[in-house]
Amino acid sequence: MKGLVALVAVISLTCMVAFADMPKVVDNSTSPYFPPLKRQVGHCAPFALVEYQFTYEYSRRTETNTLFSSHLANRINSGRPPNPFKVILFMIDTGSPIMGTDEPLYKLKFVEYFKKENNDNIPTMIQGSRIALAEGNILGMGCDPYTFRGQRIKDNPNTTLDDSEVGKNITYWSDTTPSVPSRRPTEHWITCIGYNDDLWADVNKNGVIDEGELGAFLFLDANTSRKSWIAYDAFYWVSPIEGAPTREDGKWTVMGSGGFYKLVLHEELPENTPPVITLQATPISGVAPLTILFNATITDPDGDNIDNCSWEFGE
Repeated sequence: MKGLVALVAVISLTCMVAFADMPKVVDNSTSPYFPPLKRQVGHCAPFALVEYQFTYEYSRRTETNTLFSSHLANRINSGRPPNPFKVILFMIDTGSPIMGTDEPLYKLKFVEYFKKENNDNIPTMIQGSRIALAEGNILGMGCDPYTFRGQRIKDNPNTTLDDSEVGKNITYWSDTTPSVPSRRPTEHWITCIGYNDDLWADVNKNGVIDEGELGAFLFLDANTSRKSWIAYDAFYWVSPIEGAPTREDGKWTVMGSGGFYKLVLHEELPENTPPVITLQATPISGVAPLTILFNATITDPDGDNIDNCSWEFGE
């Protein structure tokens, strides 16, 4: 973590331009630049950081569909699960290769950090993260999913923006007493892709929408390639909602690694590399009149889609 000090910007709302009218629902996985959903290959942190988060931010910035591979980042800890901060440093110092190549070409500039400091700053962290998501970014977060406790999303009668999600599971608190006593606490890296301010988790199970029970972040888990919801209230150590569940020591939160992480790319990215065309002609010689069959293959080093190509023969 020490190596990241100069490369991490701790974000507060005082240095961000808040929206005058924040959208109530955001799902950035619907963007044309979001990579295809798939289950992780290798460890969770390299896959989520490189193949989801970095791929998306680069493609969105360049208006391409460039896919990056996490296979180099997977090797930095001799085959063992690497610390997410080591993965981030690797992305900054070495870079990430385009899918199908071994040459790391593009480097991360640094990360912005929406920090979870104490119970009082959780609303600031949630608001800053919502703004980043509404601006089109996606965010990384560490957690221990074995501690998650869920319930079904209740119908919020005051809106229709929750209708498609009613009845689905939502994590509403984290019992940090491991469910399996012999199991070590673990940190799994997941990707925050959006939010819905109108989702209702009945945290205290009294059947009434209490202040603080509305709103949830939408996450993508690379281990399952599935989306899931985590209530805003689940990020508190101690819930402000009366009657909310808690451990005996009063401490619980779904968030590990201290906050949300936003990847920041360099202002100037490498220029687009032109496609590579390989032309074959059969036969290449003979007596006139001669029929020649031409065939061409086209590849793009940047992974861009090639919409069309055309032939133009001279005299």
